[in-house]
Amino acid sequence: MPDYPDADNFTSPFFGKGNVLGNNYTNDDLTGTLIARTAAQSDRTATGPDYAEIQDIVAEQLPVLPIWQAKQYAVAGDNVYGLENCLDTSTVFRFWELSKG
Repeated sequence: MPDYPDADNFTSPFFGKGNVLGNNYTNDDLTGTLIARTAAQSDRTATGPDYAEIQDIVAEQLPVLPIWQAKQYAVAGDNVYGLENCLDTSTVFRFWELSKG
């Protein structure tokens, strides 16, 4: 679930109506009531019970199982060396591995 309780941070983009995944997931309690109620609440700490319910619904129905793997691309000229050491699954680009020759 989200790193802090805000509907636009995590919940709505993945589980709301017209979500970024385009998975056509619908749950009237979640999309019609809970997400809207948490978004309207100005006191973020007061959204805890609603987020607990959202988490329960999502865990039970499992509408999405996000497994992220970033794609990395790097292009260099013939006189740039070390590019093969700059990219890996951590998605940290290691600029210090590059050299110009």
